[in-house]
Amino acid sequence: MAYNSNSDTLRQHRERLLQIALAHAKAGGLNSLNRERIATEGKVSLGTVSNALGKRADMMNLVINAAQAEGVTLSY
Repeated sequence: MAYNSNSDTLRQHRERLLQIALAHAKAGGLNSLNRERIATEGKVSLGTVSNALGKRADMMNLVINAAQAEGVTLSY
């Protein structure tokens, strides 16, 4: 399902999926980020992960920014 970029549902997915991705990156580094694992853990489709977090580079930037906001430095 496609979401409007300003949709409250997409915003909620983005927040939840970003927290999942951040947890994965903290545990295994940025290179461990895997959309399928994030989708499975978030109980959403792979397309929802793409809609919420963007392309891989965009997703990594979101995760890096979230980590920096927490004072965490991630490895690759």
